[in-house]
Amino acid sequence: ALLGGGAVLALSALTGATTALVWDRAREAALPVSVGLFVLKIAVFAVLLGVLPRPGWVRADAAAIAALVTILVWQAAEVLVFARTRRGIYAD
Repeated sequence: ALLGGGAVLALSALTGATTALVWDRAREAALPVSVGLFVLKIAVFAVLLGVLPRPGWVRADAAAIAALVTILVWQAAEVLVFARTRRGIYAD
C-alpha cells in the first residue's frame, strides 16, 4: 500500500510541477497538458494492473468499483477547484 501511495504521490507531484511550468510558459496549453498527463497516468496504472499479479485477498469487482468511484470523485474535485480559481489565460 505504501508503494502504491508513494507512486500516486510522486506522479501527482510531477503532474503539478509540469502544469505549473506550462502555466508560466504557455498558459493556453496548461489544461490540455494537465488532461494529457492525467490520461497518461491512468494508462500507466492500467498497464501495471494488467502486468502485476493480483493478490488472493483482492476482489476484482470491488477493486474496480472503488477505483472508478475514486477517479470520478477526484476529477469532480479538480473541476471544482479549477472553476473556483478563475485564472485568466490571456493577459489583460
